[in-house]
Order: sequence, then C-alpha cells, then structure tokens
Amino acid sequence: GAEVDVVGYDLRPLGPPPAPRTEKVVFVLIDGLRYSEGLGHPARAYVPRMAALAEQGTIVEPFRCDGPSVTLASLPALATGTWKPSARFFDESCQSNSRYMPIPTIHEAFRRQLGRPASDCQYVIGVIGCAWSGSFHPSYGADHDPMWVATTGLDEDVFAASKQAIVADEPSLLTMYLYEVDGAGHSGNFQSYLDAIGKADQIVGDLWDFLQSRPAYAGKTTMIVTNDHGRHDDDFRGHGDACEGCRNIQLLAVGPGIRRGHVSTIQRSIPDVAPTIARLLGFETEYADGDVMTEILETCQADLGFGGPGAVSLAVCGDPLVPGGVAEMRLAGGPAGAAALLVASTGNSPTPALGGTLAAWPPGLVLPVVLDPAGALEGNVVGALGPLSIRLQAVVEDASQPAGAAISNAVRLDFGAIGE
Repeated sequence: GAEVDVVGYDLRPLGPPPAPRTEKVVFVLIDGLRYSEGLGHPARAYVPRMAALAEQGTIVEPFRCDGPSVTLASLPALATGTWKPSARFFDESCQSNSRYMPIPTIHEAFRRQLGRPASDCQYVIGVIGCAWSGSFHPSYGADHDPMWVATTGLDEDVFAASKQAIVADEPSLLTMYLYEVDGAGHSGNFQSYLDAIGKADQIVGDLWDFLQSRPAYAGKTTMIVTNDHGRHDDDFRGHGDACEGCRNIQLLAVGPGIRRGHVSTIQRSIPDVAPTIARLLGFETEYADGDVMTEILETCQADLGFGGPGAVSLAVCGDPLVPGGVAEMRLAGGPAGAAALLVASTGNSPTPALGGTLAAWPPGLVLPVVLDPAGALEGNVVGALGPLSIRLQAVVEDASQPAGAAISNAVRLDFGAIGE
C-alpha cells in the first residue's frame, strides 16, 4: 500500500545465467569494525578465528567503503551493489516510516531469477520495527524480499537464530548482521569495543565450524565477511567522514569458488560485493554499479567432456596455472580404494577405449594412483611458464562397468598464456 514513484526503473533483459560456483552463500556483516583492529592489525591479535579462515580463503587489501561511511548508506549498497541512496516511504503494512532500495537487492534477484522461496533466502538481524523494503521494481519488489528473522540484537542471539535457520530451513543465501562492535565503539569504552570484536570473531569462526558439521553445507558453502564502515582514525567512538579509518574495511571470503590462501591487492569496494555473491550462486545483479571480483574466484581449467562410462568426475580449480600459481585437482565418484591411472597428453586425438573415449591421447605420462575410502583423490597442480596445454583424464578400476573401468571427463590444463 505504499505510495512510491517507480518512474525511472528501466527493464533490462537477462542473458543466460552464469554457472554457479557454490551451492550456498553465508554473508556476514560486522557493523563498524575498524580495519586496524580487524584483519589489518599487524598480528591480527583481535580476530584470530578470521585470521585462520583467511589462510583457507582470500582477503582483499585494500577494500574500501567508498561512499558515505554510515550504516544507513552502506548496508543498502552492500545489498544492491550501488551507492544510489535508499529513500523513505510510509509502509502501511507496519504503519511506520521505512526505507526502500533504489534497485533490486541480491535477495530479490536471487529469489526471482532462481525461483527460490523466502525460506531459502533469510536475513537474520536485530530488533525489527519496520523492516527496510527491497525495491519497487515492477519485475522484482516485495514478493521477492528475504525472510526477515528478528532477534534481541545481541550478537549471540543473532548467531543462535542463524543456526536455527540453518537447521530448520537450510537456506541457500543467509545474511547475518552483527551490530555490537559498532555499538561498543559508540560507547566510548575501548576495551568494550575490543571485547565486541572478539565476540564477533568467535561467532564467525564458530559459524564456519557449524556449517562444516552440517551435511547440507559442508564443502558446499562459501562465506563472505565484511563491514559496512570503519571508524575515525583519531576517535574510535565515531565514523561518517572520509578519513582512512572510516574508509578502509575488510573483506574475507572462504569456501568453494574462492581462491585459497590468497591476498588480492586489486582495490575493491562495497558495491562489488553484491555482484560477486550473484556470480557465486549463478544469478545476475543487472542493475548494480559494482563489478564481480573475478580475481578472488577460483579459475577452473576447461572441462572438455568425454566422461563415461561411470560417474567419475575430474576438476582442477584454483589459481591460474602461471608461475607461482597452485590449483587443486579433485577426482571423485570412484569406488572406495580403487586403483586408477592419471593420463596426461599434449596431443589431441580422442580415441575410443574401454567403452568410452580417452581424450588425453596419445599419452605422454601415465601415473598410477589409489583412491581414498571415499572414492576420491586430491592433489596440487603447480603453475609453470607457457604457453602449454595438457589434457588430463583418469581411468579408474570399476568392476560395475562392462570393461571393468570408469573414465572421467577430460580437463585441459592451460599453463602460462593459454586460456588467459
């Protein structure tokens, strides 16, 4: 029942959706953490759990709040990918003034483009008097808002409600907003501020451990942790201007689709978060001004097909295969403890064999290996000078197949300049 002017919304056609890089994303917002007390601290003394996660994923340095360094502006920018301001309106559903977004949020885009219910897209926050609305775009809008989950506002209660949502609904896109760091900063008690940081850090670490304990999330979930703004350089009690302390914030990403043990030095900012989450989950933020942070995403070497018989899959993902780069090879879907051959070739002569096709032919290298009890194998592929292209494929002993062997898909490893 809101009286809102929607003139100016353009209707942009969507192209084919990008391939998802992960099954689920958990997005953690820590309000008001100054970088000097976060991952920017020389010893990362106040955030040991996030520091440990950084070793498994990627951090971006520098990451900037490049708009107004206040929550009223930056939370909408994180949700939409633009610094275009939100606007006030009277929300008849809660009989109160509220705000609506200038363009569709990631929650709207996720639900509409992927056809997901509200239970699959939840936002856990503090006390909600009248929740901010998404956009009033005719193709998106309130029908695609997230499921809002209200709590007392204490960070431990937000965490508890998030765990409850994970157990009950297993949402694919979960946003968790932690407020207490900012509140403690405004109190003027520096020790209280540090204590709140320690609590938020513990929650982030415990949340990651909890996700890995849940079959629906373990190995299938990417977590992104960032801030809406920092704090003044000379007075931690406030924020809101263009000082370095307010502008310089952190971004941590870990999980499937994210490079491991990487520090990205390409400067990024708040509007780049929404498009990156969209790319990870396989949808678009076509109205956002930000860009996908492709440099923090894993590079997967080209899948050439040719898989079968059997269900063995091969993937090589990680850094580009240039000097200093390391990618992880993952072979899965074979019988437990089975013997296998990794076949590598610089040739391009696919040859029928064992009821399938060997694309890595003629072989230049054949390496005998043994799969683990889960029928999988992992190893590293180290980058090198190029250009050089090598085809890699696996042949796995499998008594259930007519010829006694399963054949994986073939992957083309591009070293150096090829494929860049």
